[in-house]
Amino acid sequence: MAPQQASIAALPDPLLGTILGLVGASEGASLTLVNKRFHRLFYSEPTLWRALTLAPGPAPVVAAWLASKHALLRRVAGLVSQLTVLDHEVDDESAGADATVGAWQLAGEGPGALPLAAFFDLLPRPEALRTLALGCNSPLDAAALHQALRFPRLQDLSLTAIMLPHETPSILARLPVAHLRRLTCRSLFLPEGIVEAIAQQLTGLTSLDLRSFTALPGDLQALTRLVSLRQLTLWEKNDGGDFAEDDRQDMCPPEPASLPALESFEYSCGQRRLQLAGMLLLRCSFEQETTSQPSCPGRGKLELAGAGGPAAPTLHQLLAALLPPAGAHAFDSLILHSCDLGAAALRGCPQLSQLAQLGLTGPRDRETLEAALDALLPQAPRLEMLCLCECPLAQGGLPACVAARAGLRGLAVLRAGLTALLPGPYLSSLRELYLEGNAFACLPPALAAATELRLLDIRGLALDVEAVELLAGLPALRGLRVGKGGAPDRVMRALRRRAPQLAVA
Repeated sequence: MAPQQASIAALPDPLLGTILGLVGASEGASLTLVNKRFHRLFYSEPTLWRALTLAPGPAPVVAAWLASKHALLRRVAGLVSQLTVLDHEVDDESAGADATVGAWQLAGEGPGALPLAAFFDLLPRPEALRTLALGCNSPLDAAALHQALRFPRLQDLSLTAIMLPHETPSILARLPVAHLRRLTCRSLFLPEGIVEAIAQQLTGLTSLDLRSFTALPGDLQALTRLVSLRQLTLWEKNDGGDFAEDDRQDMCPPEPASLPALESFEYSCGQRRLQLAGMLLLRCSFEQETTSQPSCPGRGKLELAGAGGPAAPTLHQLLAALLPPAGAHAFDSLILHSCDLGAAALRGCPQLSQLAQLGLTGPRDRETLEAALDALLPQAPRLEMLCLCECPLAQGGLPACVAARAGLRGLAVLRAGLTALLPGPYLSSLRELYLEGNAFACLPPALAAATELRLLDIRGLALDVEAVELLAGLPALRGLRVGKGGAPDRVMRALRRRAPQLAVA
């Protein structure tokens, strides 16, 4: 008896539905034409419709597009738990050639219109919706925002618009506080009272993201009431137009250390100054890099830009205020951009004992850089990676304290004007060396001592044939980055012949 041939039609419904889910909603739509069974399974597979995005197309096809999406949502509404509505700008000829309005607003006028509420009406179980994102390139209508109140178990709400309605604070105050955990509000202008409404009513939030192209309104210190916050972003890109130069106010966010559950944060302002722990900053952030290996914990990186001030605290005091309580254990990376703290303020900082990465960018002069390194490096016995970016090193080369540093695994000296590399203990342990954008006339001979080097980045340096012998003599080197035009054909041929194991990019 001949064996029966396997057929996809013989698969049980759950398995076939899973396969359709892997194909995806866009590509899988054509499979509905195979037969009635494929058609039924496609529109009933939960993984395909758990997250649904509605984003209108160009103006001439908006009406037809809305009708088709309305029909789709009617079919799959019972499976949707994450809904994204994007209100793209489309031309409105009746308002003039240069005018634009949101597609939902355009479609909400005239006979046969489909307002946003008509789509929400299709959701049979409002309590099943967990995520709602409303985004438009025009002012968000208050009626559209009111739709969020329909969903009593909403966990994640995202609002992105040129302008949020002035009713936003009162609407947010009426949201289902028992379940809402994540809130994002992004706009050119955030309405007055929004910070206070969030702080008073949404005390269960674990993630808050407020972004504005003007000054964030209200008392940001009120956010210290959000004791469950794990992530906080306060971001503004103010062009200075709403403040006079002499009475521009500082942005005063809560100190991260005052939020007991905080794991990561980002504070950034445009023309204003950021005031934290007595320090004036341009921006600061702390983020943890996750890893898939439980035995290898993620790194915590703290970045500060523009630190300074007439009564600046010590680095120890500053880190005590900025390291979030739930993330401080992971802190092992510090990046300082154009920070003017002074050597005395940098000493006596016990938090640096766990530092694995240190970066300094754009110090005022070489004297400031050397003083900072002399103060910082002795406090970081576990340091593995040092990055010096746009530092004034054209005269004198690497600081002596760097050349004498043993145990470094990585060194990056970028756009610093280096013309030569000093010999020293630092070379013998290096595995990665980044020298992009410097002023070397040839490959530095001191590299011969970097016997553990695995990756070398020398973009901006034109290699010659003499450099091939030096590179071929580095026994551990496996990667070389030279950039476009960095290695002529004859040099590449010589490299392939002398160092066939080397991957050149």
